[in-house]
Amino acid sequence: MSKNTTYSLLEFNNLIKETIKNNFVDYISITAEINNITVNRTGHCYLELIQKDEFSDKILAKTRATIWAPNYRMLAPYFESVTGKPLSEGIKILFKADVNFHEVFGFSINIIDIDPNYTLGDIERQKQETIKTLEQDGVIEMNKELEIQPIIKKIAIISSNTAAGYEDFINQLENNPYNFKFHYKLFEAYMQGNKAEDSIIEAFNRIFEYSDFFDVLILIRGGGAKSDLTVFDSYNIAYYITQFPIPVITGIGHERDNSIADIVANTSVKTPTAAAEFIVNNNNNFKEYLFELAENIKYNTEEIIDNENIYIEKTLTKFINLSENIISENKYFITQLANNFKSGISLISEKELNKLNNIGIKTKYISELFNSSRLNNLNRLTRRITNISNNYLIAKNNEINIAEIKLESNNPDKLLQKGYSYITINNKIIKSIDKIKKGDKITNKLKDGEVNSIVSKLDKH
Repeated sequence: MSKNTTYSLLEFNNLIKETIKNNFVDYISITAEINNITVNRTGHCYLELIQKDEFSDKILAKTRATIWAPNYRMLAPYFESVTGKPLSEGIKILFKADVNFHEVFGFSINIIDIDPNYTLGDIERQKQETIKTLEQDGVIEMNKELEIQPIIKKIAIISSNTAAGYEDFINQLENNPYNFKFHYKLFEAYMQGNKAEDSIIEAFNRIFEYSDFFDVLILIRGGGAKSDLTVFDSYNIAYYITQFPIPVITGIGHERDNSIADIVANTSVKTPTAAAEFIVNNNNNFKEYLFELAENIKYNTEEIIDNENIYIEKTLTKFINLSENIISENKYFITQLANNFKSGISLISEKELNKLNNIGIKTKYISELFNSSRLNNLNRLTRRITNISNNYLIAKNNEINIAEIKLESNNPDKLLQKGYSYITINNKIIKSIDKIKKGDKITNKLKDGEVNSIVSKLDKH
């Protein structure tokens, strides 16, 4: 081939065609990432394939490929059944292709077969890398460390309002066998498809504004294909769960699969129904605990009372015995003392007896004089106290009469007869607008009836 040779376009394209044909006699195996994929109405599948730099995500190569309809109808379902994912953007595939060049249509790659095991391994690799990143960030256990309340009453829910799993969750919650009542709020989101990740994160953000109100957040999906679980392996959703300030419970809806969202959530159950059962059982466990605690308190109280009664009876018996002994001992002592005193009195001389008699006479005389003087003072004091008391009672009686006149003049019934009215709430008279709030039921009492109203507006002066 000479450098100076001039080719027509057809000759040049034929040269390329022959070169490719000679070099790619058999099917060739290629690995690539799907950057774009569309299926037209005839069933043909058109892909844009790329290869990125491992560290910078810069696109190093790009080409187009085709899966013709008959082949696509077989490859696509098989691929999804093995990997749990449809052929979609962002996944890596290993495929066999027929490489051609056409004089008019140019270069083409026709995909003949796809190895789903290669993609499955790459999906698992990506999942493990995400888990490793969460561990390295030190956040993978953060939501698990939050304590679930012993009584769950207020529940935030992320789900689709048309999802069967959401209906199952609500039905299980509302028809629980213990008749527990719950307050719940749905924050609707797409649970599958390209919009799912952004939609779920938006729901997390909306709930975050009211996180102080809710006890738990429930992330439920229920039903659907295994491929729909892809979004729950997202690093972004997993990170939001780890950072959320209230416990997150997942019930995504697959018995065998464990998504990254399940791994980082505070509690993971398999289905939405199981999530509702978990909440109901949580509350019932606390109820049973309270019943058991009440029984223990009752038993311990009765035991304490019985023990105290036994102690009191023993103490009383000891006290009675001790008292009887003390009385018996003191009775003997007093008898002895009296006998000794009597003997001592008989020994007093006559002279001493006379002295005692003289002292007694003098004492009696002085007492009579003192008592006479005290009696006169008491009589004067009594008359003075009587006069003061009477004057005081007259003054207070006048004050009472004046108060009764004022009270009568302020009697609500008298005021009503003069054309006034007064307001009551729950039969209590309201004297200030500060005691009234919007929505209160008030009664306006008039002389000939009552007017009942509900406050809709307050104007303070």
